[in-house]
Amino acid sequence: MAKRYYLYSRKRKDKPAVWYARFRSADGTIGSPVCTRQTDQPKAEQWAVEALLKGETLATRKPGAPTFEVWSAQWWIHGECPYIGEKLANGYNISRKYAAVRRSYLIN
Repeated sequence: MAKRYYLYSRKRKDKPAVWYARFRSADGTIGSPVCTRQTDQPKAEQWAVEALLKGETLATRKPGAPTFEVWSAQWWIHGECPYIGEKLANGYNISRKYAAVRRSYLIN
């Protein structure tokens, strides 16, 4: 059986690294990172275990939040992409070929 959570640290400039927890839901999906506010791993482990016992493991996605697939559906499509529209309006030149290549990176 897979572990119910995992921890990782994030470095901070001129400060000690802080630990984050990601919890696994009953269906196996892994949720968004949650800051433990701890700078050493044993305390972060304790925090994660207590959060599990209290049932305070945040939802995997905020209700109503779009998936990346939905959010990025128009990106790099000439005539639909808000980013390309803004760049063209401000005098930049983004060719259809350039947009198509970038779109292929997004899809693959």
